[in-house]
Amino acid sequence: MVASAWDSRHTVVLTGGMKLKRNWELGVKWRFITGRPFTPYDTNRSLSNYSWDLVGQAVPNYSRINSVRVGNFNQFDIRVDKVWYFRKSSLNLYLDIQNFFNTQYVGPNTLVAARNADGSLLSDPSNPLQYKADFLPNTSGTVLPTIGVILDF
Repeated sequence: MVASAWDSRHTVVLTGGMKLKRNWELGVKWRFITGRPFTPYDTNRSLSNYSWDLVGQAVPNYSRINSVRVGNFNQFDIRVDKVWYFRKSSLNLYLDIQNFFNTQYVGPNTLVAARNADGSLLSDPSNPLQYKADFLPNTSGTVLPTIGVILDF
């Protein structure tokens, strides 16, 4: 049986909030997600001169579809609100910071054929019928602050 590409086995989300004095509010959210499956590359087939010249990208290993998982990921978000209430309206100013601890998602590395400084492809010295491999890291994640205004009337 082959796992679905969206099969994160476990997802845990904890949220909480509290109202403080003088109409201040604090909210937090923590997410934990286990790694999703992916199909590894067929490195030898991908880097053969014929294949790379024809396709120009790495070829998945179809005998190992979704057989490897990326690592787990977690993220912590925090939000602070200040609300002013008026007779027929309210004004809410907030600061929302997603990924507060700057956790990086690490995905599968990207396989490409290595290149010279002039951009030409490098042949593998041990096998002239193949290009030399270069694996590029695949990470993402940044702190994302948001300042907002909500006017209810």
